Amino acid sequence: MSFVVQVERVSVSGRLLEVSFALPESGVTCVLGQNGAGKTTLLETIAGLLPPDEGTVYWQSVNLESLSLTEQAARRCYKTQADTLQFELTAGEFLSFYTQASHSNAIAAELEDVLEVRALLKKPFVRLSGGEQQRVTLARTLLQNWPGVLAGGCLIVLDEPLKGLDIRHQWTFLRFLRTLAGYGNQVVFSCHDINAALGCADFACLLKQGRLLAVGPCVDIVTTTSLHNVFDCEFEFVPALNCGIYLQKP
Repeated sequence: MSFVVQVERVSVSGRLLEVSFALPESGVTCVLGQNGAGKTTLLETIAGLLPPDEGTVYWQSVNLESLSLTEQAARRCYKTQADTLQFELTAGEFLSFYTQASHSNAIAAELEDVLEVRALLKKPFVRLSGGEQQRVTLARTLLQNWPGVLAGGCLIVLDEPLKGLDIRHQWTFLRFLRTLAGYGNQVVFSCHDINAALGCADFACLLKQGRLLAVGPCVDIVTTTSLHNVFDCEFEFVPALNCGIYLQKP
């Protein structure tokens, strides 16, 4: 099997402790854990934004440290947990900074439709609601390398992409992540909604206090026991037609 990301014994300033795992070239991976578990640190590290103190990160078998910033940008898209913009730019002007010349400064139609940003393009970004800003910044993240995403082989790293989105937009976006994986990309995202994450993801990384407790297919590693170990609270699995949900016990 070919891997898009390989992490070997990576440690970062006490926030990650000897983390090792590998992800296939395509699929959707959710990172689950409590606040402060190291989710953001892990995402920043595999995205090439935070060099590890120890260990090595490989992209498609190439040491990440050997790649220039330009080479890294051509292979991945990254969205931080919080995006701020202090200038009175419209959403369309904001997105235009990230649109590649090959798009002729037009927002990709698929992104407009899925994220429903077309009606927001002429509005000042700072005056949009939190959920509207999130949809615009999600579009911006993918526009950074949209031709590469369509071609497949990209690493798409999203830190809490569902934050601020209403239920309808959450599920629309999660379905879109499956589409992106279908193009041949690996999508890695963090999320606090366990059932939403598991409804979309193929793989899961379970983090606690900087340590990787488990990684692998969701159906194999996500159980009431593993969730209890990660979150220090009891869970009950409620079966449903062809699926089920995890409920936290009071």
